[in-house]
Amino acid sequence: KPSTSILKTTKNDDSSESEDDTKPKKIKTCIK
Repeated sequence: KPSTSILKTTKNDDSSESEDDTKPKKIKTCIK
């Protein structure tokens, strides 16, 4: 059942990125 794991990871990443993007947008841009 690797599909579920991948899906979960992707969802988690999306959530984390969304939260990060909401706060440290300037920092993220600087790092990138």
